[in-house]
Amino acid sequence: MQHASTESGLAVKADSPFKTAKDLVEHARKNPRKVMYSTLGIGSPMHLSMEYIAKQEGIIWTHVPYPGSMPAVTALVGGHVTATSASTEWKPFVLEGSLRLLATHGEKRMHSFPNVPTLRELGYDFYNDTTFLIVAPKATPLEIVKKLEDAFHKAFKDPEYTATLMKIDHVPAFRNSEDTMKFLETAYELNGRWIAELKIPRETEQKK
Repeated sequence: MQHASTESGLAVKADSPFKTAKDLVEHARKNPRKVMYSTLGIGSPMHLSMEYIAKQEGIIWTHVPYPGSMPAVTALVGGHVTATSASTEWKPFVLEGSLRLLATHGEKRMHSFPNVPTLRELGYDFYNDTTFLIVAPKATPLEIVKKLEDAFHKAFKDPEYTATLMKIDHVPAFRNSEDTMKFLETAYELNGRWIAELKIPRETEQKK
């Protein structure tokens, strides 16, 4: 069962000259490979989003993967990269004014940043479909699965629970087991196509 999806976005330092995602793209166009961006790792949706933009715009920038979103954001705060494409570890820095959020990766604008456009709004047909799931062993009887679904669905309707999800920038998105399987099959196909089209390397290949 799916119970939530996570938010992510593209951020730069607040004192940088980049006021919009277009500004960053144009800078990369004039300075091939010199724009360095951090992510939580090779093949992540945050990595795919940047390479999707690069392919559509005909630009080349440099990916710097880190072992997690917090190190990736810290690299930006410390001035080691030009931008970060990460989950919401950048939020406190954006709120305090040290980072600037240029775009978000979701299908809709973030509740916390309603004035920041999504990549789709900017003309890039890409969205981050990272989700949080509840799983059971494959051999679990269907009647037990149904009982669990009903219990989780009931809990999902609790206003306090959904408010908590929104507070930590997770989008409530309940799907039963059948719908979750359909979602995963679609996501697997879509992400596989993006990885192939964008020629995303294996981690070992990038280190060579």
